Amino acid sequence: MAFDQTIEGWMLPAGVMLRTNRQLVPTSTIFLDADRATSVRGRPLKDARLTVDSNHKLIGFSDAVLATDLRLGGVSYPVGKRVKSKDWGFRDKDTDSLIFSPVRGQAAKVDHHPDVPFGRSVLQTMTGNVQAIVSNQEAGILDLDDFTLIQ
Repeated sequence: MAFDQTIEGWMLPAGVMLRTNRQLVPTSTIFLDADRATSVRGRPLKDARLTVDSNHKLIGFSDAVLATDLRLGGVSYPVGKRVKSKDWGFRDKDTDSLIFSPVRGQAAKVDHHPDVPFGRSVLQTMTGNVQAIVSNQEAGILDLDDFTLIQ
């Protein structure tokens, strides 16, 4: 993708990978660099997969990690925390929420509540409102230690 491409008004960094899906609803997936932080809707991310529609509107993102510590509302997240969007851009779906999931050995610090450890996720709006704390399975987060490959 050329360096002058923009998504919702922000410039994509040079050298990003692009994969186009020409199925029923045409989308593109943009792969952000794992070694470089990029601000996506004001959140510092690395290694994200951005999904955009044919008009370059951000539909959502997945597989991202926080590039810096983040304080959002009453929750503090450490660098390296896994984060993805929750069903952005689809009719009758949530368009403002993020799912934060601690990696092993980390926890999210929630004001006036117990820490959120590995295996649990925080569903939170972009403005900081905590909507729920759920298991990773309920949040659609797959922890690789949770299954066994059978050959």
